[in-house]
Amino acid sequence: MIRRPPRSTPSNSSAASDVYKRQVTRLRDYFIKATDYMTGALTRPDKALCYVDDDWGGYPGGKTGNGPYYQSSMQLAYSDTTLIDDHAATYASDYYNILQQPDYEFIHTMVHGGSWCHLFMVDHSYEERVHSNPAYPFNYKLFDIDGNALFYNLYSCSNGDYHDAPDIYIAGEYVFGSAFSLTVTTSSKTGGMLGYASFYDRINSNHLQGTAWLAWWKEVGMNIDAGAAEIVWADCVNTMEETWYPDPSYPINLDDLYEYHEQWFGGMVFIGDPTLIT
Repeated sequence: MIRRPPRSTPSNSSAASDVYKRQVTRLRDYFIKATDYMTGALTRPDKALCYVDDDWGGYPGGKTGNGPYYQSSMQLAYSDTTLIDDHAATYASDYYNILQQPDYEFIHTMVHGGSWCHLFMVDHSYEERVHSNPAYPFNYKLFDIDGNALFYNLYSCSNGDYHDAPDIYIAGEYVFGSAFSLTVTTSSKTGGMLGYASFYDRINSNHLQGTAWLAWWKEVGMNIDAGAAEIVWADCVNTMEETWYPDPSYPINLDDLYEYHEQWFGGMVFIGDPTLIT
């Protein structure tokens, strides 16, 4: 998203112009790398990573979390999908290091977040950040590295909020700040994609990413019928979003589900070139 600099006084016109020039440069660089991908000059192994932080991952003592469920959805598109979901393994430092390796084409990340950061949990508290805000001194600055994966699905609240943080929102930093990354699907508010199978199955079938995303939106995001209800209800149980849906033992109430859909899926965004095929 480019914001044209406002009519400015002499004291701030230079800063506004610098922001505008930076945005234009990033867009030009994006089209170059997108062209490189389409012509085969930019490639990655046909592999994916499902990186699941504490609230959705494995639990101490070996108790299985929801990671295998998310992994199986990704495997519809990438049979070689690595799952990292152990509490003892998911840290900002680990994720930050993974981003710098050219090992994966697609990364699906599940972590708490905000408009300019991922909030990784350590011992049930938010203690580590990967972020895109130069004003903060935290470690693991996304703008200091090139994310090496080409595509991302960020289940991380508000990562796509370009209104709150137009120049530093983290989903934009993934796409426009890296020499390699091309697309991100995420939410601009509290929420994220559920019913992943609809999206990844189409990715596997060589659909355009934007077409796959739109099909997911029609089938799951805002399709309130018995089939969509069943898909989302199952995902609600698997993601344990207990504040957003009634007890799963209750019969499905479509009025409740419609309210859930509006609250949860409203604000979903796709950032990057929707005509790309994985």
